[in-house]
Amino acid sequence: MIGSIFVKFFLGLFLWLIIDRFSPNYYPIVLIFKEFYFAILDKIIDSADYKIMGWDIYLRIVLYIFSFIGVMIHNEIVVINICNLGSDTKYFLDLQVELEEQFATTDNPEIIKRYETFEMDTV
Repeated sequence: MIGSIFVKFFLGLFLWLIIDRFSPNYYPIVLIFKEFYFAILDKIIDSADYKIMGWDIYLRIVLYIFSFIGVMIHNEIVVINICNLGSDTKYFLDLQVELEEQFATTDNPEIIKRYETFEMDTV
């Protein structure tokens, strides 16, 4: 009982630290961990309030994994760059800004040549 009180306290503290240090967008990660923890705890304790069937725990774990992957993609922790899906993420937009700043401040002909839109025939 005392261990459960400490775990619930630290879970609430972890929640507030995540929101304070990062952003409220990370709140679903905390909720997924919290629900996963309580599902495992209910299975271990096997309380009368939450009778979990044998197949139910496996279904919940699979859904928690799918939810966790979805939250990781939403928060741009994991970037999927298949079929140019990651081109509008913060990381790739920052790279594009750096390349444009490099082009604006350089005199190097090789860098300038990369941004030319047409080629002139030299005869």
